[in-house]
Amino acid sequence: MDGDDDGVVVHGQELHPRIAPQVRNEGTKVVQLITEAKDKAGKFSSIVDLILETQKQIVQNSETSQSEVFFGKLKAYRTILASVLAEEELQTLLNKQKEFLEIEKH
Repeated sequence: MDGDDDGVVVHGQELHPRIAPQVRNEGTKVVQLITEAKDKAGKFSSIVDLILETQKQIVQNSETSQSEVFFGKLKAYRTILASVLAEEELQTLLNKQKEFLEIEKH
């Protein structure tokens, strides 16, 4: 084994070997939280996808002209999910996804 098997590729770029385990661990946590949220959301599981995509756009898009639109969407999706997910669960999921996206950037 030459150590190359431990590399993690994110957006077409291989990460430094010291960063790869952190990305892998955070990615696993995010996937687990998403799965749990979707299970709890039931018929609203597609809204979980939408809120996560909106959060991703907020993190990745620095254009302030779009910020109001994204935050409006986020608020609407939160309102819909409030009937099936606790606010703390949703906030934890969004925070964990944001952390993961920040790690991916580097």
